[in-house]
Formats: sequence, C-alpha cells, structure tokens
Amino acid sequence: MNHFTLTVHGGGGGNRLTARLQCLLQYPYIYSHRHYSRLHCISRLLFISMLFLPKVIADQWEGQCVAVTDGDTISVMRDGEAEKIRLYGVDCPEMGQNFGNEAKEFTSAMTLGKKIKVIGVQKNKDKYGRTVADVEIDGEKLNRELIVNGWAWVDARYCQARECAEWQRLQKQAQENGVGIWGGGKDKTDSPPVSQENNAGTP
Repeated sequence: MNHFTLTVHGGGGGNRLTARLQCLLQYPYIYSHRHYSRLHCISRLLFISMLFLPKVIADQWEGQCVAVTDGDTISVMRDGEAEKIRLYGVDCPEMGQNFGNEAKEFTSAMTLGKKIKVIGVQKNKDKYGRTVADVEIDGEKLNRELIVNGWAWVDARYCQARECAEWQRLQKQAQENGVGIWGGGKDKTDSPPVSQENNAGTP
C-alpha cells in the first residue's frame, strides 16, 4: 500500500496556496504492474492540480463600476453586491492631499458606470477587506494608465509582477514629461504619501 502526495503552489502578491492530493494505490495488480499503477496515479494528480491553478492565480470577473473612493480604490458589482477593489501595484495621492481629486477624477472617467474586468492577483483580501486586483476597461489596464498619465506612483514595496519593471519605466517617462503629480508649481508632489495605509498588494 503506497501513498503519493502532490503539493501545488500558486497565487500572487506573495500568497501561497497549497493543495495536498493523496493517492492510495490499491490496484490489485501483480508486482510487474506496480510501476504502471504509480504512473497512472501521478498523471491523474497532475491533471487535477491543473484544474486548481487558474483560479488560484487569477480570479476574474466582469461587472459595473458603481463607486470610486479615490484614484486607486473602486467598487464593482459582483453577484449582486458591490465589491471594493484596491488597484494592484500603484499608489495614488489620498483624498485631501495634493492631486487626490485629480487622480479620483481620472479613475472615475475611466471606470464609473462602465462594465470593467477585474483580475484578482492574490487569494486573500488586504487588511481593509478589499480585493487587490488589476482592472481593465476595453483592453486598457487602469493601473498602467494611472502611471502613464502621472496620477499614481508604482508601489515598489509590493509591485512584484513581471509588468512592474515596465511600469517603473513609464513612471520615469511621466516624471520627465512633467505630467500629473510630476507637474511644476507649488502643488508639485514628488513622493508617495508617507502616511498612506493602502498597502497595495499586501497579503
């Protein structure tokens, strides 16, 4: 009687989901057939594990955006309820801070009242109960557009996805072009709010 254990790791934002699948070999084969039994069992476990990975890596859905809290937080309808979404990997000025209203207006123009796609990047919600996700509207990623137009910083503390390097490059371009928060004048904002508690991308 033999046992095999298969461990599957998946998920984003530093989270890890482990699914342990055990196969008990109880085939009434003679000794010469045991090798085939093991391979058959393992192949079945691998197939089952693949069914779990897509949901772990990216929980996706589409819904209407019904509210915009600020530049990096919105609410999207899901199964009849509004679910609060925190944009992954970016940090906008807070309301009451320089450019907070402008960042919110930009996000509102792109999302409010529209059907959008939410792509979850981690299994657990953040400490405020928000789903951390990428958001797409007509094929455009809101996270990226906020960076391009100068209304958000790349949150280097938590932005670890492959595209974060590109976002850093786009942020530098926005800074060089003086757009959004990188514009001149007395209201110029050069760094993310030091007191912000959004923690985009935290487990």
